[in-house]
Amino acid sequence: MSAFLCSPKHIAALATFAENNGLCESQLDAAKILCQENVASVAHRYPDTARDTSKHWLDLDMDDYIWLSSRPERQASAHVRKLAESYQYQSCEHPGWESSDARELTDRIIAEASATSRCSDVHTAPWSI
Repeated sequence: MSAFLCSPKHIAALATFAENNGLCESQLDAAKILCQENVASVAHRYPDTARDTSKHWLDLDMDDYIWLSSRPERQASAHVRKLAESYQYQSCEHPGWESSDARELTDRIIAEASATSRCSDVHTAPWSI
C-alpha cells in the first residue's frame, strides 16, 4: 500500500464535522489526534522521512500542521464520509492503527456522516482536498 499526508484542509473538514456533531471535545483535539496518527502512518510507511514527516511532505512543522488543521472547514456530510474513508486508508500503515483514537474517531465520523448522506453523493465526493 501507499500513504500520503492529508492536507490541513482535509483534516480540518473531519475535525470540524467531529466537533459540530459532538464526536470530540474540540476541533483542536480532533485535529491533533488525526494529524499525529496520519504522520505516524506515513513515517512508518516511508521510514526515510520519519524524522520530520510533516516538513518533508507538506513543508510545515508539526505545530503548524495541527494549527492549520484545526481551522473551520465545512463540507457536506457525503464529502466528509469520503474524506474520512480516505484518511483511514492513508493512516492505517502502522501497527498501532487498529487501537488508535484516530481510528475510533473516524469510525464515528463515517457512521454519523453516513446517516445524513446519500450513496450517490458519496460516490462523487472527492477523495482528498
